[in-house]
Amino acid sequence: MNIPELPPGYEIDYNDTLGPEWDGWQVYERGESLDFAFSEACGNTNEQPKTREEAVALCWKRFKTELSAAWVTFFESLRTRDITPLEAEEIFGERLDRRKKYCLHQGIVCEIVRFKRECLECEGFGCSKCGGTGQRWASSPNPLVPGIQESSNR
Repeated sequence: MNIPELPPGYEIDYNDTLGPEWDGWQVYERGESLDFAFSEACGNTNEQPKTREEAVALCWKRFKTELSAAWVTFFESLRTRDITPLEAEEIFGERLDRRKKYCLHQGIVCEIVRFKRECLECEGFGCSKCGGTGQRWASSPNPLVPGIQESSNR
């Protein structure tokens, strides 16, 4: 397997024709040159790479930081969070039953539906966690459909 030298969207080039503060390895991120002199003036301690290895390392460092931020944003968008009935009405755009609980699941307004299921600890035979009944309460987000205010699994 051939591992690429630079991450996707990055390029490096050596330039010695732009003056003393610009001479050296130039790093391009998505076709735009990173302005090291300007970033130093703003208090950023990033220095222009002096060697090819430093330029490659800088590209990978910036790529990893950008990638981890993108993953955090992605997982935040997937996270389910509880919302009030008023927030649910505002997002959904229709009047909803305010006695029910709602959540935002992957950007979709859902009703939180509670149901009993077999206890996973004792596999339905009864234990201290389920109180000997063999069943435990569980909940699941049920997406709401515009025009139909009642949940579909009743």
